[in-house]
Amino acid sequence: MKPLGEPRGTLPSTVSSSTERHPSLCRTEAVLSLLVAAAIASIVLWRVIFLGQVPAPADALAGIEPWHSEAGSTIPRGTSWNPLMTDALWQVVPDGIAAHRLWSDGLPLWEPNVACGVPGIAQGKMFSNPGFNLIARVAGPVRAIGWTALLQLTMALWGAYLLLRQFAAIPAAAALGAVAFGLNLYLLVWLPHTPFFGAMVWLPMVFFAFERSLATGRVSWAVLGAVVFAVQILEGHIATPFFGAITLGIWSVVRGGARFRVSRGLRALAGPIATAACILVGGALVAAPQLFLTVELYFQTPRGETIGANSTIALEQGLRIVAPWLWGHRFHGGTYAGPFNVAELGLYFGVLPLALIALAPLGRRRLEGWFFAVTAVACGMVVFDLPPLRAVLGWIYPIVYQSFPGRIFAISALAGAVAAGLGAHWLLTEAQRRHRRRWAAAMVAFSLAVWSAAAWVDRVHRPRSVEQMGSSPGLNWLEDLRVESLLWAGLWSIAAAAVVLWCQRDERPRPRLVWAVVVIAAADLLHTSAGMTPFFAPEQILPSTPTIQRLTDLVARSEHSARILPVPSQFVIPGQVPTRFELPSISSYSSWGLTRFSRYTRLTGARYLRVPFLYFDDCCGSLLNDLACRYVVTPESQALRAEQRSSVLRLLQDGPVRIWENQRALPRARLVDGVRLAPRGDVKAVERILTSPGFRSRHQVVLEADRLEADFEAAGGKMRPARIVDDHPTRIEVEVDAKKAAVLVLADTWYPGWEAVVDGEPAVVHPANLALRGVVVPAGASSVVFEYRPRWLAPGFVASLLAALVLAGLARLRFEGPPKPNGSAGGPDR
Repeated sequence: MKPLGEPRGTLPSTVSSSTERHPSLCRTEAVLSLLVAAAIASIVLWRVIFLGQVPAPADALAGIEPWHSEAGSTIPRGTSWNPLMTDALWQVVPDGIAAHRLWSDGLPLWEPNVACGVPGIAQGKMFSNPGFNLIARVAGPVRAIGWTALLQLTMALWGAYLLLRQFAAIPAAAALGAVAFGLNLYLLVWLPHTPFFGAMVWLPMVFFAFERSLATGRVSWAVLGAVVFAVQILEGHIATPFFGAITLGIWSVVRGGARFRVSRGLRALAGPIATAACILVGGALVAAPQLFLTVELYFQTPRGETIGANSTIALEQGLRIVAPWLWGHRFHGGTYAGPFNVAELGLYFGVLPLALIALAPLGRRRLEGWFFAVTAVACGMVVFDLPPLRAVLGWIYPIVYQSFPGRIFAISALAGAVAAGLGAHWLLTEAQRRHRRRWAAAMVAFSLAVWSAAAWVDRVHRPRSVEQMGSSPGLNWLEDLRVESLLWAGLWSIAAAAVVLWCQRDERPRPRLVWAVVVIAAADLLHTSAGMTPFFAPEQILPSTPTIQRLTDLVARSEHSARILPVPSQFVIPGQVPTRFELPSISSYSSWGLTRFSRYTRLTGARYLRVPFLYFDDCCGSLLNDLACRYVVTPESQALRAEQRSSVLRLLQDGPVRIWENQRALPRARLVDGVRLAPRGDVKAVERILTSPGFRSRHQVVLEADRLEADFEAAGGKMRPARIVDDHPTRIEVEVDAKKAAVLVLADTWYPGWEAVVDGEPAVVHPANLALRGVVVPAGASSVVFEYRPRWLAPGFVASLLAALVLAGLARLRFEGPPKPNGSAGGPDR
């Protein structure tokens, strides 16, 4: 049978004479493995296929308003075991719906209903996700979340299998590595968060294309790798492709160095590096439109700050690698420091794959074994505060210090899975009987050790601690200690030992027994993840309520395009939920919040949580009025700072959920003739003016400009509303009638790419009041049109087109395959 991409009658260079009994992957096996991967993914997500449900925690609504008081029996009650699932409800679901809706207006480049407007890629990262958007066209945006997860999980399993088969692992070993990667709990914890999950699942396919290109000498495989890498970027979250690119770059240097030691030729050294460069540079350029816009966004947000650099986890939490729910159910419990969620630290391969990682360097693929085993351990330890390891990894993966260190576990998941597959191959095909007996004995010893530890904790340690300390609150962690997690670890370990001991009766294990280790690994991971992800019917996810309907009606009938302010907004209509119902809100939940808007809200005097949250706990100062916050939503028990001033807030709806009208809210579009100037980019000078005692946003505006064409008074006169006649995500038309030259202030966030035209003539869009937009208009009636035209979008499309043409030309080329000294196929790769 003809191997995939190989000339007929030859073996790939990655298979030495010692492994010729295990031929390379053929097309039939590739198709069958894809079908098996889809079947396994269907087992995990059977509720999506057979019940039409969606992986999202609708039960989280039971604790927040207005659903807590108004949804009644339509909202299921309970607690999600996976705390990251809340992101799927508050971020992914609304953004998915918004993306689906905005596509009808063209590219969904701007989301107007969150934080007074942000770039589309700043929210949920769902807008360019090709898989999601294609599926959403058929299944709808809510159901598409489940079906997208099914597609992504299939690709995770299939890609890992292909990569290990490319490393000449037997099918059973490749399947075990695929299971360890695709069903790894770090991946599954992100499963409903399709932008994160999707950005991780393509990693093994990129490495497979790299290895395939080196083995066959065909550039077409590198071109395919570039396309896959572009898809990984377009899935939406840039950190994982960044981590993957660095890892592939390091691996290409290691591969080139190994070849150079054998052949002493520069071509051997340059070949792997050039192949990796083709994949990474080509893929990045194909995805250039989103990549350029994301880089621009990066410099407009606080992502450059070390928001996660100090995040650490206690060293004893490393026990989660063998007992994931020792300190509580699944990912809950335990101690850690920093802003990232403890759920992001749940790196669990399964007991059997973990034990096989140590065997990876013993096989004939020692180079691959050492690299992936060391990478898995090093990246897995980076979240622990272990000098100098963390400093070294922070230098290699610099974004670790500008992001959440736990995100690097995606690399650990891939490297650990590949190492486990290589270790399984050695144990089942290359190890002698005494090696298998020793390994099985070690597994039995491990089982006895963890069972003894469980018995000691349950019968000695816990009773003794309770007796010594009484009912101290510090013992809560002891009460939640789940020793059964240790018992299960011992069970899976001893089951694997039994299979291997049975296998050692023969020099070559029987095929059925070989596949038994795969079943054990899959059963372990599926058992641990069972029930972790809740599924609900689409109609149970963010249903409308009387309060939502009333707000929708109020906003629709508002004369001056009003916004809502949920208070406290982490417990009332949280996150991006307003976008689900097209309710413009000034709050948000996004790690890509804009720096200017964040600094502006910090000046309002309202208490709020910092990045990634812009959640308000109070209202309503003059600067908040400046954002057109017309309607304030609160629970009945919430006390507002301005509530006693009846002239400020008027109660429109009473009950468990209250709706107030803020009568001092300014129109979203208004004319102001009191202008104060500050140097462009000098945000500290702007802040000083905004917080000075004499500044009044109702009559004045701070523009960042060295000079203006018209003369304005600093004190200002009467504010006059302007009329918005056309309001789309990327285009807003405003009609004004000014008695004299004035500044049109649009209470939408300023951002590069927003342009303005006044009566057909281009006009400068100035940052107004630090975070908003201001345009100078002449006396008389005028029409002002704001349009969002990202300056990097056109260059991005040009770069993408040129990259596609170059890659299409390169796909026809071949290069000299790996050197074969002494007649050994692929010897330098060892």
